[in-house]
Amino acid sequence: MTLRNDSLSTSLQAAQTAISQQSSSTDSTKVLKNRIDSLTIELDSIAGQFNEVWRILPPTSRRAEADLIDPRTGQSNAALSSPSSAVNFAALQRLYVPHNEGFSGIDEMLKRVRAMVDDGRLLVERCCRLGSERELLKQNAARAKKLAEDSRASLETYQQ
Repeated sequence: MTLRNDSLSTSLQAAQTAISQQSSSTDSTKVLKNRIDSLTIELDSIAGQFNEVWRILPPTSRRAEADLIDPRTGQSNAALSSPSSAVNFAALQRLYVPHNEGFSGIDEMLKRVRAMVDDGRLLVERCCRLGSERELLKQNAARAKKLAEDSRASLETYQQ
C-alpha cells in the first residue's frame, strides 16, 4: 500500500499483529481477520484512487513553466491575471499531461489541489478582466464609428 498515512498503516499493522497472536480457532478471531482483510482491500482501493488523481495534479515545476507561480517565491503570479501579460499556452496545455512522479503523500496532494484552485482563480480573474477590456473596446469602437460618421456628415455639409 502506498497511501503513506502512518496512522492508518500503523493501526492496520497493530490489528494484524494482535489477531495473529490470538488463537485462530475462535469465531471472533475469524470475524476480525475478515474485517481486517476487507479494510486492507478498501485501503488499497483508496490508495489506487489517490495514485490516479496524483498523476494528473500538476507539479510545481510545470506550474512555474506556465507562469502560474513565481518560481522564486512559489506564490501565485498575480501579473498573469492581466490580459496584457503574455501567456505560455503550450506550457498551460502541458500542465495537465499525466506524469509518473511517485505519490508523495496526502499532504502534498492537498497542497497541489489547493494550488490548482489558486490557478483557477487566477485564470478566472484574467478572463473577467479580458471580458471587461473587451466591453471597453466595443464601447470605444462604437464611439469611434459614431465620431467618424458625424465627421463625414459634417464634411459633406461643409462641401455643399
